[in-house]
Amino acid sequence: MVGTQVRVASELEEMVKELADRLGYLPFAVRNTAILYGLMVIANLRKIPKDDSEFRELLDKVRRAVDSV
Repeated sequence: MVGTQVRVASELEEMVKELADRLGYLPFAVRNTAILYGLMVIANLRKIPKDDSEFRELLDKVRRAVDSV
């Protein structure tokens, strides 16, 4: 299986690695799971951040969730 190269914000990739270490998973497993859950949420809420400030707000919420694990 050949993967498609995608751009991921460096802050997000660091959170993926951090969470993978904490939970004992490989980073690709956490990344793929996060993408699937994210798509599920977007499909249900039908909403994505409309600008950088909303993206930063979401990033902060995710950071707090990761820090609490």
